[in-house]
Amino acid sequence: MHAAKRTFLTQRDYHDFIRDHDGLILFTSRRDPGSTIMEDALADISAQIPISIAFIDSEAEPELLRSTGVDHAPSLFIAKDGKIRFRLAGVMDPGEVLSYYRNS
Repeated sequence: MHAAKRTFLTQRDYHDFIRDHDGLILFTSRRDPGSTIMEDALADISAQIPISIAFIDSEAEPELLRSTGVDHAPSLFIAKDGKIRFRLAGVMDPGEVLSYYRNS
């Protein structure tokens, strides 16, 4: 996802994204190598299917982490039909993420 325009969410627009999009939300950290791996996995997914993807900078949004119960990055939320349908933590390959997305 390094070359593509990235959408970063804040506490203010987090709920709007969930309401308005079916997609993936990645809580990421510049200090965590797993976040970079997950960003690359999401880039692979976005090349395969049309999907909304947003990022939350964990260092810049500590209150959002607390309010959502995220303990660490990378953490991935799957949003569908205006709700968080699934929460995943850690590094996954694109196939795993797609499977969770399609089945949630």
